[in-house]
Amino acid sequence: MKFLLKSIFLLALWLPLLWGHTAVFSQCETTVIKLEITTTQATFPAENNGGLNIIASDGEPPYNYSINGIGPKTDGSFTDLAPLEYTIIVTDANGCFAETTVVVQLDCNTVPAVAINKLDGPFCVTSTAPILLGANVPGGNFSGQGVSGSTFVPSEAGVGSHLIRYEGNYKGCNVSATTTVEVTNKCCPIPKNVKVIIVDATNIAVTWDDIGFVALGYTVEYVPIAFPLDSDNDFFANSPANIVLPTDKGNKWIARVRTVCDGDELSDFSADVPFQTSVTSCNPASPLSVTNLSPTTALLNWTLAPNGVSYRIEYYPVAKPGDVQSTVLPHPTNSINISNLIADTEYEFRVLTTCEEGVESGFTFPQKFKTSKDLNDCQPPKTVTLSDLRQNSVRIDWTPVEGAFRYEICLRKKNQIDCRIERSEVTNFTFTDLESDTEYEVTILTICTSTNSTPTEKKRI
Repeated sequence: MKFLLKSIFLLALWLPLLWGHTAVFSQCETTVIKLEITTTQATFPAENNGGLNIIASDGEPPYNYSINGIGPKTDGSFTDLAPLEYTIIVTDANGCFAETTVVVQLDCNTVPAVAINKLDGPFCVTSTAPILLGANVPGGNFSGQGVSGSTFVPSEAGVGSHLIRYEGNYKGCNVSATTTVEVTNKCCPIPKNVKVIIVDATNIAVTWDDIGFVALGYTVEYVPIAFPLDSDNDFFANSPANIVLPTDKGNKWIARVRTVCDGDELSDFSADVPFQTSVTSCNPASPLSVTNLSPTTALLNWTLAPNGVSYRIEYYPVAKPGDVQSTVLPHPTNSINISNLIADTEYEFRVLTTCEEGVESGFTFPQKFKTSKDLNDCQPPKTVTLSDLRQNSVRIDWTPVEGAFRYEICLRKKNQIDCRIERSEVTNFTFTDLESDTEYEVTILTICTSTNSTPTEKKRI
C-alpha cells in the first residue's frame, strides 16, 4: 500500500506590531513530505507478527518515525505488530511532519475452519442445567432455541433437534459455524462400555459403566443367536452380572444392557455384544502373594491355572489407580520381580488368566502390598517442643525419626553464627548453664546410618 500524503504545514506568522510590517511564513509551508507505506499482515494464532515499513522522502533528512507511541526512531521498519489501526507520524530535520493512519490486517486465510465444541447428547428435556458452548475461534456469538449467551439449556429448548449457530467477526475475519443438538423425553441414559467376560462353557460375567444415582438398576438381556426370539432371559442386576447360560441353546450369544430409572422408565438397550462360550474352563490365578519387598522392588507371585496359556499382570499405586503398569507372561511362569517402585507406597496387583481358545478368567481380586521405607532418606524430626523452661535451663523434646542413629542439637544465641552442639541418642535433651533473660534459637538434625538430614526450622527460646 502506497500513499502520497501532503504534510501538515507549520505556519509561523510574525504578527505585525506596527502599521506596514510584512508577515513571514515557515519553510514547512512549502515542504511536502511523501510517505511510501508497506504493510505485512498478521497471521493466526500468534497475531503479533504483522509489520509496517515506512519510507519518507521530499523533506529534509534525517527522518524520525513513530507509530502509536512506538518511537521515534530513525528506521521506518516496525515488526511484531498486532492487527490494529496505527497512527504514523514522520518528522524531518526541520521539524516538519506528516501524519496518517493505516491498518495492519489479520490474514483471514490463516484462521482455521470454525467449529463448535462437541456436545454429548441427546439431553434430557427436564434438565435445567446449562451446558457450556464453545468454539475454536473467538469473536462470534451463539444463537438458537434454548441458547442464552454461551450456554444451552435443554428444558428451554424443548424436545427435538435444535440448530445452534455461531457467527461474528474476529479482527476483520468473518467466523461462522453450526451444530445440531438433540433433546429427548427419553431421559434414562443408555449404559456404556458393555463387556462380556467368559468364564467357561456356561458361566459369563457382563460388566458396564455405572451411570450413577439416576439408575435404580439395570436389565441384562442375553439371547442365543440360534434362537433370536428367545428374549425371556432378562433380569434386574448391577454390574458385574454373573450369568449361568443354558446348555441347550448353543454357544453363540449376544448380550445387551439397559438402565432402569425412577418411575420404571427404561432406556434403550446398549449395542449388542456378541460372544461365544467355550468348552474350556478358565480358572483365575489365585491366591496371590508378594514377597522380597524393598523400597523400590517386589516379587509378585500367583497360582498357576490348570488350563492357563498366559497371564496378564497389572500393578498400580493405590492412590493412582489409573497409573497401571502391565505385562503378559507365558504359562508356567508364576512370579515376576518388578522394580522402579516408590518407597513407602501402597500398591495393588492383579492377574488375568488366558486359557485355550482365548477364553479369559477375568482378573483376580487385587492383592495389596506396601514398599518399605528408604533408609537412606534421612528426615529431620517433624515436631520440636520446649518444656521445663527455667532461668538457666530448658528441656527440648522431638518426635523420633525411623532409621535415626542419633540426633545433633544446635543451640545459639539469636542472630549469632556460633552454636553449641550436643548429641543425643534419645529424643530429648536438657540445656543448662544458660544466660538468664536471653533469647536463643535451637535446631535439630537427624544422623542416619549413611547420611544426615537437613536441620529443623529454628525454634525460639
